[in-house]
Amino acid sequence: MDAPISRAERVQAASFALLAAVVNALICWRLFKIPRAHMNSMHGFWAALARWGGDGWLHPSWWPYWDCGIPFEYTYAPLVPVLTSIVSWCTGRPLWSSVDVVSALVYCLGPVTFFVMAWRLTRAPLTSLGAALLYSLTAPELLVMPDSWLNFLSPRRLILMGQWTTRRIS
Repeated sequence: MDAPISRAERVQAASFALLAAVVNALICWRLFKIPRAHMNSMHGFWAALARWGGDGWLHPSWWPYWDCGIPFEYTYAPLVPVLTSIVSWCTGRPLWSSVDVVSALVYCLGPVTFFVMAWRLTRAPLTSLGAALLYSLTAPELLVMPDSWLNFLSPRRLILMGQWTTRRIS
C-alpha cells in the first residue's frame, strides 16, 4: 500500500500544476484576449449550438438544421457548447468569441491533467512536470511525419485545435 501523500507534496504538486498551466496560457494567450472568428473554422458551429441550447440543456429540444431535424442532445457532445454558453454569460463576450476561451482552457488544462496523472502514478513531481512540459512544448509526431511549416518545437496541439486560425496565433 502506498504511503499517504503529505501536505508538502500536495503543495509542491499544486505549484507544478500551476506552472504547467501558466506555460500553456503563455502559448495560447491570444485565444483568451483577442476576439476573432473565421468562416473557415468551427466558431459558428459551436456558437450556434451554444445559442440554440440556451437554458434548455437539461430537457429535450430539437435541432432542425441537420438531417431534416434531430434531437438536440444527438447533435454533438454537449460540453463545449455548454461551457461556451457559461463563458459568454459570465464574461459578456459574444458566443463566437467564447469558443476561443473554452478552447484555450482545454489547451491549458490538458498538460495539467497529464502532470497530475504522472505524479499520482510515479510520486515524482519534478519528473512529472518535465513530462507535462515536454507534452506542451514539443510535437514528436513531426519526427515521423514532417510538416513543411512546423518544427519539433511547434505547439502542435494548438494547431490541431484551431487549424485554420493557428498560423495567425503562433
